[in-house]
Amino acid sequence: MQIMDDRLDEVARNLRANPIFKSMGAVEAVSVLKAGTTMACGEGEVLFAEGDPCDGFYVVLTGRFGVMGVRDGEPLALAIIGPGECIGEMSLTRATPRSATVRALSNSTVWHLAGSVFETLIAQGDMRATHILQGLQVEICRRFRDELLVGAELAARASAVDEGRLLVESLGWEV
Repeated sequence: MQIMDDRLDEVARNLRANPIFKSMGAVEAVSVLKAGTTMACGEGEVLFAEGDPCDGFYVVLTGRFGVMGVRDGEPLALAIIGPGECIGEMSLTRATPRSATVRALSNSTVWHLAGSVFETLIAQGDMRATHILQGLQVEICRRFRDELLVGAELAARASAVDEGRLLVESLGWEV
Protein backbone atom coordinates (compact mmCIF):
# COMPACT_ATOMS: atom_id res chain seq x y z
CA MET A 1 0.00 0.00 0.00
CA GLN A 2 1.39 3.41 -0.93
CA ILE A 3 0.83 6.64 0.96
CA MET A 4 -1.75 8.77 -0.82
CA ASP A 5 -0.12 11.75 -2.60
CA ASP A 6 -2.30 14.22 -0.67
CA ARG A 7 -0.86 12.89 2.62
CA LEU A 8 2.83 12.68 1.57
CA ASP A 9 3.77 16.13 2.91
CA GLU A 10 2.03 15.47 6.24
CA VAL A 11 3.67 12.06 6.65
CA ALA A 12 7.04 13.51 5.57
CA ARG A 13 6.77 16.18 8.30
CA ASN A 14 6.03 13.47 10.86
CA LEU A 15 8.92 11.37 9.56
CA ARG A 16 11.31 14.32 9.86
CA ALA A 17 10.32 14.69 13.53
CA ASN A 18 12.01 11.33 14.13
CA PRO A 19 15.70 11.76 15.07
CA ILE A 20 16.74 9.32 12.34
CA PHE A 21 15.26 11.50 9.59
CA LYS A 22 15.72 14.91 11.20
CA SER A 23 18.59 16.00 8.93
CA MET A 24 16.57 15.44 5.75
CA GLY A 25 14.93 18.23 3.86
CA ALA A 26 11.26 18.05 2.90
CA VAL A 27 11.99 16.91 -0.67
CA GLU A 28 14.35 14.15 0.52
CA ALA A 29 11.82 12.95 3.10
CA VAL A 30 9.08 12.70 0.46
CA SER A 31 11.42 10.78 -1.88
CA VAL A 32 12.37 8.36 0.93
CA LEU A 33 8.69 7.82 1.67
CA LYS A 34 8.08 6.97 -1.98
CA ALA A 35 10.89 4.38 -1.80
CA GLY A 36 9.02 2.53 0.95
CA THR A 37 5.54 1.14 1.42
CA THR A 38 2.87 1.42 4.09
CA MET A 39 1.23 -1.53 5.79
CA ALA A 40 -1.86 -1.84 7.92
CA CYS A 41 -1.61 -4.09 11.00
CA GLY A 42 -4.66 -5.27 12.91
CA GLU A 43 -4.69 -5.34 16.70
CA GLY A 44 -2.76 -8.40 17.90
CA GLU A 45 -1.01 -8.93 14.56
CA VAL A 46 2.70 -9.76 14.75
CA LEU A 47 4.78 -7.39 12.62
CA PHE A 48 7.83 -9.63 13.02
CA ALA A 49 8.98 -12.30 15.47
CA GLU A 50 12.22 -12.78 17.36
CA GLY A 51 14.62 -14.70 15.14
CA ASP A 52 13.00 -13.62 11.85
CA PRO A 53 15.44 -12.40 9.21
CA CYS A 54 15.68 -8.63 8.86
CA ASP A 55 13.59 -7.36 5.95
CA GLY A 56 14.06 -3.64 6.59
CA PHE A 57 12.81 -1.21 9.18
CA TYR A 58 9.54 0.45 10.05
CA VAL A 59 8.25 3.80 11.26
CA VAL A 60 4.94 3.80 13.12
CA LEU A 61 2.47 6.17 11.45
CA THR A 62 -0.59 5.37 13.57
CA GLY A 63 -1.32 3.07 16.50
CA ARG A 64 0.97 1.38 19.01
CA PHE A 65 3.16 -1.69 19.10
CA GLY A 66 4.47 -3.79 21.96
CA VAL A 67 8.04 -5.06 21.82
CA MET A 68 8.47 -8.39 23.62
CA GLY A 69 11.53 -10.49 24.32
CA VAL A 70 12.23 -13.66 26.25
CA ARG A 71 14.57 -13.81 29.22
CA ASP A 72 15.19 -17.04 31.13
CA GLY A 73 12.29 -18.60 29.24
CA GLU A 74 9.83 -15.94 30.42
CA PRO A 75 8.18 -13.28 28.22
CA LEU A 76 9.46 -9.79 28.94
CA ALA A 77 7.84 -6.50 27.82
CA LEU A 78 10.65 -4.31 26.48
CA ALA A 79 8.90 -1.25 25.07
CA ILE A 80 5.78 0.33 23.68
CA ILE A 81 6.35 2.09 20.36
CA GLY A 82 4.03 4.80 19.05
CA PRO A 83 3.64 7.19 16.12
CA GLY A 84 6.89 8.62 14.76
CA GLU A 85 9.07 5.95 16.36
CA CYS A 86 11.15 3.35 14.50
CA ILE A 87 10.98 -0.41 14.79
CA GLY A 88 13.59 -2.85 13.55
CA GLU A 89 16.39 -0.41 12.79
CA MET A 90 18.86 -2.33 14.98
CA SER A 91 18.60 -5.48 12.83
CA LEU A 92 18.95 -3.38 9.70
CA THR A 93 22.23 -1.85 10.80
CA ARG A 94 23.67 -5.15 12.05
CA ALA A 95 22.17 -7.48 9.40
CA THR A 96 21.17 -9.88 12.17
CA PRO A 97 17.92 -11.69 12.90
CA ARG A 98 15.23 -9.83 14.83
CA SER A 99 16.04 -9.62 18.54
CA ALA A 100 12.43 -9.26 19.71
CA THR A 101 8.82 -9.85 18.69
CA VAL A 102 6.73 -6.81 17.77
CA ARG A 103 2.93 -7.01 17.99
CA ALA A 104 0.30 -4.37 17.21
CA LEU A 105 -1.47 -3.23 20.39
CA SER A 106 -4.15 -1.49 18.33
CA ASN A 107 -5.07 -1.15 14.67
CA SER A 108 -1.95 0.49 13.30
CA THR A 109 -0.18 1.66 10.17
CA VAL A 110 3.57 1.53 9.55
CA TRP A 111 5.86 2.75 6.81
CA HIS A 112 8.41 0.11 5.75
CA LEU A 113 11.74 0.63 4.02
CA ALA A 114 12.95 -2.72 2.67
CA GLY A 115 16.52 -3.69 3.49
CA SER A 116 17.23 -4.26 -0.21
CA VAL A 117 16.14 -0.69 -1.02
CA PHE A 118 18.28 0.67 1.82
CA GLU A 119 21.30 -1.34 0.60
CA THR A 120 20.79 -0.02 -2.94
CA LEU A 121 20.70 3.56 -1.63
CA ILE A 122 23.98 2.93 0.23
CA ALA A 123 25.65 1.28 -2.79
CA GLN A 124 24.68 4.24 -4.97
CA GLY A 125 26.09 6.73 -2.47
CA ASP A 126 22.64 8.28 -2.18
CA MET A 127 22.53 11.15 0.32
CA ARG A 128 19.23 9.84 1.69
CA ALA A 129 21.06 6.72 2.91
CA THR A 130 23.79 8.92 4.41
CA HIS A 131 21.16 10.94 6.31
CA ILE A 132 19.50 7.76 7.56
CA LEU A 133 22.83 6.26 8.67
CA GLN A 134 23.82 9.47 10.47
CA GLY A 135 20.42 9.59 12.16
CA LEU A 136 20.72 5.93 13.16
CA GLN A 137 24.13 6.63 14.72
CA VAL A 138 22.73 9.49 16.78
CA GLU A 139 19.68 7.45 17.85
CA ILE A 140 21.72 4.37 18.79
CA CYS A 141 24.14 6.52 20.83
CA ARG A 142 21.18 8.22 22.57
CA ARG A 143 19.64 4.86 23.44
CA PHE A 144 22.96 3.53 24.72
CA ARG A 145 23.48 6.66 26.83
CA ASP A 146 19.95 6.37 28.23
CA GLU A 147 20.55 2.70 29.08
CA LEU A 148 23.77 3.64 30.89
CA LEU A 149 22.01 6.40 32.82
CA VAL A 150 19.19 4.06 33.83
CA GLY A 151 21.75 1.46 34.91
CA ALA A 152 23.68 4.04 36.94
CA GLU A 153 20.46 5.29 38.56
CA LEU A 154 19.43 1.75 39.50
CA ALA A 155 22.90 1.08 40.93
CA ALA A 156 22.74 4.32 42.94
CA ARG A 157 19.30 3.39 44.31
CA ALA A 158 20.52 -0.09 45.26
CA SER A 159 23.51 1.49 47.00
CA ALA A 160 21.25 3.93 48.87
CA VAL A 161 19.03 1.06 49.99
CA ASP A 162 22.10 -0.85 51.21
CA GLU A 163 23.37 2.25 53.06
CA GLY A 164 19.94 2.75 54.63
CA ARG A 165 19.85 -0.87 55.73
CA LEU A 166 23.33 -0.55 57.24
CA LEU A 167 22.30 2.64 59.06
CA VAL A 168 19.18 0.98 60.46
CA GLU A 169 21.23 -2.02 61.60
CA SER A 170 23.94 0.16 63.16
CA LEU A 171 21.30 2.01 65.18
CA GLY A 172 19.87 -1.30 66.36
CA TRP A 173 16.48 -0.60 64.87
CA GLU A 174 14.33 -3.45 63.63
CA VAL A 175 12.53 -3.31 60.35
